[in-house]
Amino acid sequence: MMAWISSGFRALSGEMRTRWHGYFMGYGKED
Repeated sequence: MMAWISSGFRALSGEMRTRWHGYFMGYGKED
């Protein structure tokens, strides 16, 4: 049970990391 929870959390964490990274990079380029 904990396996799929940690796996899903890792995937979500990676997605959010790339999303926020792209957001801040784009924000910095605009400014």
